[in-house]
Amino acid sequence: MRKLVKILADDGDVFELKPKWARNLVTALVRIGGRPVGVVANNPMFLGGTLDVDSADKAAKFVEICDAFGISLLFLQDTPGFVIGSKVERAGIIRHGAKMLHYVSAATVPKICVVVRKAYGAGYYAMNGRAYEPDYIVAWPTAEIAVMGPEGMVSIFAQKQLRELPDDAARSQFIESAAERIRRGINPIVPAIRAMIDDVIDPRATRAVVARALERCASKRVERPWRKRGVVPV
Repeated sequence: MRKLVKILADDGDVFELKPKWARNLVTALVRIGGRPVGVVANNPMFLGGTLDVDSADKAAKFVEICDAFGISLLFLQDTPGFVIGSKVERAGIIRHGAKMLHYVSAATVPKICVVVRKAYGAGYYAMNGRAYEPDYIVAWPTAEIAVMGPEGMVSIFAQKQLRELPDDAARSQFIESAAERIRRGINPIVPAIRAMIDDVIDPRATRAVVARALERCASKRVERPWRKRGVVPV
């Protein structure tokens, strides 16, 4: 993901914030087409790009800073979603995830989203999915937007059929076959047809597409109700 951020940045110049903390998320300041941009990107090379307590806090604080200083936001999605389990639940993953969602949804600056690969479950929404008002959201042909991965869907929803199979080899073959059928239904063309994303783009055109989107959104003005009243949420 860092390679992609460097390619998108003008002259490959990237200023990354907190690179050694919550390494499953990359937060960086760059310029694209001469405009300052704050990049929030999942890093699948660490913890698979999942969102946990630390990465949610890292994203929330970074988005808050960018919004305060009028810096546009670019989200690069490649996440299987939030980490699950009793350990992260005790650490307050719901509370920290909600904090990230709040700042992403409340941001008044231009918000651009590129779905690079995986965009599963609540991770899709937290990384500025359609429900959180991105000004422009596009996907690469490799994008998979779904509740969860195809293999996970099969293992959960086809438990009865899997138990009836004679051995592990048969179960693996069944999961692979069913997952392939599901994968055909979660390719980016489907959400594009349903207007859930604005376009499916050639990965090589990403920088040009983002630069044009930033130019179109440069005049964006949003007044949130609490800003009109002079109240800042805690």
